[in-house]
Amino acid sequence: MRNAPLRFAAAALWPLSIWTSFSHLKEHPADDYVERTTPIVVCAVAFWIAFLTFVGLSVMLQDHLATVAQDDAQVLVRVSDRRWRPFADVLLYFLPAIYLTGLWLFSSRAERFSEEAAHKA
Repeated sequence: MRNAPLRFAAAALWPLSIWTSFSHLKEHPADDYVERTTPIVVCAVAFWIAFLTFVGLSVMLQDHLATVAQDDAQVLVRVSDRRWRPFADVLLYFLPAIYLTGLWLFSSRAERFSEEAAHKA
């Protein structure tokens, strides 16, 4: 049995640790392990899509410096593209919601599975 810090680390890193669940599917052909794992995998896919999109938008939203020639002198101008700011703001709202939903699903699955395993033994 894993101790509490390892269980917490696995739960906190659920977007990464859920992928190892696929190696256990053959061990649980008759129970609802797959039914409990599928929603977490969907949350993980949604989390990684949203996270990578947010990172991409954050890079696009950074201000860029440009030099402009003006009256025989060069002026440093800050150029920014703010079209994508609303999308980044929405993703910033949904990323924690997806993470917390996946954390809750992952934790409840681990607790329920350990309880069922204890009852079968």
